[in-house]
Amino acid sequence: MKIKLTANKQNKYVRLNHTRYFVFKLSNLPNNFAEVTSEAPVRSWLNYKGFTLINEKYLTESFTLR
Repeated sequence: MKIKLTANKQNKYVRLNHTRYFVFKLSNLPNNFAEVTSEAPVRSWLNYKGFTLINEKYLTESFTLR
């Protein structure tokens, strides 16, 4: 498995098996990460070297790449 860290101007992300995971520190996690009762809770995430990686399909459009 190969992990490649790439950078956008605003958001860092990782490509893992043709899927983008955005990189967050513990203090900067999105609100829907902790809320189980929200409409779209985060269900696909990883921890890697102290960072939390969240699958892009669970994030709002503000995290999509332009």
